[in-house]
Amino acid sequence: MSDSVPTKEQDPARKHATPVSSKPGSWVCNYCKKITSGGVQRAKQHIVGGYKNVTACTMVSDHIKEEVRSFMLKKAEAKATTQMMPLPPNLYDEYEEDEDEGQTSKPSPSNKRKGPMDKYVCPTPPDVLKVVKDAHLLFDHLDRMMEEVGESNVVQVITDNASNYIKASQLLMANQPHLYWLPCEAHCIDLMLEDIGKIPMVKTAIKNCIYMNGYIYSHTSIVNMMRKFTQGNLHRPAVTRFATSFITLSQYHKQRKNLRNFVTSQENNDSKWSKDLGARNVKKFIMQNSFWHHVLYALKLTGPLVKVLRLVDGERKPAMGYIYEAMDRAKEAIARTFNGREEEYKDAFAIIDKRWDCQLHHPLHAVGYYLNPEFHYNKESGVHCEEVEKGFYSTIERLVPSLSTQDKITDELVQFKNASGLFGIPMAIRQRTTKSPSEWWSSYGGSTPTLRDFAIRILSLTCSATGCERNWSMFQHLHTKKRNRLGQQRLNDMVFVKYN
Repeated sequence: MSDSVPTKEQDPARKHATPVSSKPGSWVCNYCKKITSGGVQRAKQHIVGGYKNVTACTMVSDHIKEEVRSFMLKKAEAKATTQMMPLPPNLYDEYEEDEDEGQTSKPSPSNKRKGPMDKYVCPTPPDVLKVVKDAHLLFDHLDRMMEEVGESNVVQVITDNASNYIKASQLLMANQPHLYWLPCEAHCIDLMLEDIGKIPMVKTAIKNCIYMNGYIYSHTSIVNMMRKFTQGNLHRPAVTRFATSFITLSQYHKQRKNLRNFVTSQENNDSKWSKDLGARNVKKFIMQNSFWHHVLYALKLTGPLVKVLRLVDGERKPAMGYIYEAMDRAKEAIARTFNGREEEYKDAFAIIDKRWDCQLHHPLHAVGYYLNPEFHYNKESGVHCEEVEKGFYSTIERLVPSLSTQDKITDELVQFKNASGLFGIPMAIRQRTTKSPSEWWSSYGGSTPTLRDFAIRILSLTCSATGCERNWSMFQHLHTKKRNRLGQQRLNDMVFVKYN
């Protein structure tokens, strides 16, 4: 950090609050003895008062409040003038401030790590992995980001599915009752596919495909020979994204006839590789009916889920208004492909329900489903069931603190249900399925301005953190060891251009 940023030794809050040794990240006020969690920043908020996420101390004197408040302002102004990389977040400030609380430890000089975080932290960074694994430090970092953005502007927090992120998000929601926490839904669906990939028949199909891909693409002459028959490449599975394994199975199934022609062709039989053990195994798998049966079985189970993943992972329109219905349709599609034979897909349904109920089934999904005109006016959808409507009203109570505003929303809801006012004009009816839900509300919600603002707020929410991951990838391409002195604004502009 810059020398102008106040150090922790200068922090007056440390004279008026004491760290709790048995609870890392917790501090006890020296005056009212209240224990706050979230690091010294939360203790400062308790002393100064006026923050929603912590009660103010009633026993501290005014001159102490002013001293701590002045320090907080000085530190904020100093940080604002310090040049820092925007993404990924620099966790060095949190590390230095909480160093004496036993939450992190400095790495040894030989501890070198690869990855994007190395390029955005200070020249002698702490062990970033240890910092990220600490739920209390993550909570403190999320809390500070909320203060920067403005607590009233934050509706949901999307994180990875790791336990440390879940715990940090739970701590954040305990202090911010209006918040919703959502795991990255693309990651959740990918984990569904991972669990389905452990079903014996599916596992066998994936294992054989990976073996064949590994052998074919390790020999250039075989790859060129295969391309003559398939008119292109086979999709290659990735270790980190399980959806790619099933996309590869789909490519194999699509090229089934061409692959059989390839392994039985005279050109392949005359090549020097035809006597190789690997080539003989590839030919054996491709010619086996049982292999293709396993591939088809895997595709029946996972094809609809891959479509949902593409919906959540895409950027064409926010998926909040579609995910609830998409999961129901995916399960119906799976059941139809097996002609209702439950014994064929019950294991996969158990996996889907487990992930959906504990991670993906949130009131926000029900609200997005309810406010999506494509489904709300479709009599065949289940929008008007008790579960969906209960999620709708509970979300209003949670996100709209004003009782008068809540009443306005429920009063205006009648027009939306009855398709009266602007909702009933031919153009609005025609574009229920063609416009994105948030754009539709922006265009035709003028008759119900309060409900319109609430609907846009919900339907504009994202369901996935993969957009951030793609953004980080852009930073990796632009900010390198040789090119590391770009100004912040220029770097942001270049990332925007490259990303789009």
